[in-house]
Amino acid sequence: MTFGAMAGWQAWVLLAGAGGLAAFLFLLKVRPRRVSVPSLLLWTQVLNDPRELTLWERIRRAVSLVITVAIAVALVLGLARPSRARAVTEVTPGRLVIVIDSSWSMLAHTRTGETRWSRAIAEARRLAAASSDGGVALATTADGLVEGPTTDLALIDAALGRIAPAGGSGAALPKVAGADAVYFITDGAIARPRDSGVIVRSVFEPAANVGITALDIRPSGDGAAAGSAYLEVANFGPAQQVHVTMSRGAASLMDRRFDMAADEILRQVVRIDRGGEPGVRARVDAPGNALAIDDEALAWFDRSRPLSVEVVGDQTTWVARLFAGNPDVTATFVTPAAYRPGQEDVTLFDRWAPPDPPVRRKGHGSRVTMPSSRSRDGSRRDLIPSSAASILSR
Repeated sequence: MTFGAMAGWQAWVLLAGAGGLAAFLFLLKVRPRRVSVPSLLLWTQVLNDPRELTLWERIRRAVSLVITVAIAVALVLGLARPSRARAVTEVTPGRLVIVIDSSWSMLAHTRTGETRWSRAIAEARRLAAASSDGGVALATTADGLVEGPTTDLALIDAALGRIAPAGGSGAALPKVAGADAVYFITDGAIARPRDSGVIVRSVFEPAANVGITALDIRPSGDGAAAGSAYLEVANFGPAQQVHVTMSRGAASLMDRRFDMAADEILRQVVRIDRGGEPGVRARVDAPGNALAIDDEALAWFDRSRPLSVEVVGDQTTWVARLFAGNPDVTATFVTPAAYRPGQEDVTLFDRWAPPDPPVRRKGHGSRVTMPSSRSRDGSRRDLIPSSAASILSR
């Protein structure tokens, strides 16, 4: 028998401990409360009165003890998720299907230094080598059918060498038509629906891990800073010291060590100033850290630097007032005679446009023309395209 949530010896120890603890608590005698009475005469007559016990009264305590222990064992079995195990030499004759769990947790390192994924690949090779002439099919929970069905074990071995964990949800196992036996190799981290005939091979081994569970850039609403970075780190293991760093390009935003308790979640908010690189990178490191894929996270800050806007026109005072109160926009104003295409993000043409359309080179922004028209009362009004209006409202 194998267990999908823990190693075999751990499951048996837990079963024995739960059964023993349940029996101990059941047999534990509670000292009765002492009560003073004026005379024992009546009590002596009651206790000396012979009474024949029924069969149920004789076995009731033993039955209750068995039921109590059975409930405790059933709870532990539900946690350990046992499954029927067969020796490798007992592979069912016919077509064999091997399904490997592609969850990211399969990259966790074990005490011997190998990963759960490495154990799964080795187990799959042993199963394929012991298969009969019915053929072998290889599948993963992320990619579905990878190879086969085929009797050429060299193809299966080559496929085992090129597959890798790719994540995925808790969907049902992929199916292959005509399968006589299906083996599912997993660490049990994600519960997946499966048919009753699927044989589970567990590669689980408990491992402590520290990982980044959230990294988000939030814009500022007061204008004093560009925004803030929200970082969340979880310690999935015993109490230990965790080193947390956060950087923005070459600039360091945080470099601290935290003493985290078991299953503790650390939350930090770091101020993001205006200017600088758009990428914010966070990283964690700890002695008990079996999974490396969740040690680093990257977030992009789209408002890391002000938007450069060039306004071309003879009378641009009214536009300058619009830009003056927006710290996320850097505006420059030139006359039509002095206009030269530059490195600006956006160019606004106010009641004037160059004879040739500006060429939008790589890395340059938009070119917007703002025409004029006459209203019914004869006064002039400026028509701002929706693209320009969205820029002004930033």
